[in-house]
Order: sequence, then structure tokens, then C-alpha cells
Amino acid sequence: MNLNKKNQRVLGRFYQKIRIKLYSYLNTFSGKVTGIPILMQPLQLLGKGEIEFGSNVLFGYFPAPHYYEGLSYLQVLKPEAKISFGNNIGINNNLTIICTSTSVTIGDNVFIGHDVEILDSDMHAIDPVLRKENAPYASSPIIISENVFIGNCVKILKGVQIGKNTIIAHSSVVTKSFPENVIVGGNPAKIIKKQLVVE
Repeated sequence: MNLNKKNQRVLGRFYQKIRIKLYSYLNTFSGKVTGIPILMQPLQLLGKGEIEFGSNVLFGYFPAPHYYEGLSYLQVLKPEAKISFGNNIGINNNLTIICTSTSVTIGDNVFIGHDVEILDSDMHAIDPVLRKENAPYASSPIIISENVFIGNCVKILKGVQIGKNTIIAHSSVVTKSFPENVIVGGNPAKIIKKQLVVE
């Protein structure tokens, strides 16, 4: 069956609304949520901590990869863990944030590409013996300042702070902090150039 573009859009919106609703029933979140995000793609919440949404926080974008088959995933594992979103944040498809025991803070006017991962910990001990024993692992807060642009497929690891107006290039692995007004990229990410920002 061939559908015209108008019918395709209507069917697509209907299908996505069903997916969003179904995933809301799969949430195993027992913590605290403040604010209401705008959902264009399913959002799954897990854990016992706190998630805070500012105004105009948008999840999902069409057309972009994984719009119809993907979802965004926010986990605040322990009661003391917290994920905070500022205002006017645009998030493409398939964002993953796992905050185990510290905090992940995302400032105002941040743009995030598709398939981005933000992790506040190593998830497991580095020592193989301790790893088998499920020993405690390192974790540190993450701060992403206002007006940051995070490209597609970026990974941001524990303890990182990103200064305002900074751009993180596609597929970068960010293992350390960076100042404001720079463009960074690579694995591990490094400063590519400084940029002049007119306030």
C-alpha cells in the first residue's frame, strides 16, 4: 500500500504516540520528577534518584536516525543521584544518561545530537577481582554549561565540565574538562580551535 506524504505524516505521529505511551508504562522509576518534557520520542526513566526538567526540554527529532525505533533513557540509580535539565534544550534521538550516585547538570540552550551517552561513573571497578565482587566504583559529577552544542554519537565520561558556548564534534569521547568558547573533538577529545563568541 502506498500512502501520500500527508497520510505518512499522520500515521507516523500516531505510531509514535503509541510508542511513547507504551514506554511510559515500562518505566521503573521510584524517585522524584519535577517539570514536564516535550516528547517526540519515547523516554524511559529508571532508578530512585531525582530528575528535573526546565521549560521547553524537547526529546526526539524527525527526520533523524532512530526516530521510530529508538528511545531516550535516563537512569538515576541511587536516591542521591540527580539529573537536571535547564531551559530551552533540544535533544535528538537516543540520548542515554546514567547517573549512579552524583549529578549530571545540563544548562540552558544546550543542543544534543543523536546517540549521545553521558555517564557519571565507570559502572564497574577497574580491578578484575573487585569487579567480580561488585565492589564500589568511581563516580564524579558532570556539568554541561549553557549554549553547549554536543554533536552526534558523543560520549561524555565522569567528572567532565564543559564551559559555555563550547562545541563537541561528532563521535568525540570526552574524558576531561574543557573551558568555554572552544571546539573540541577526537578520542580522547582535545581542543581543535578557540572560537570568538559575540555576547
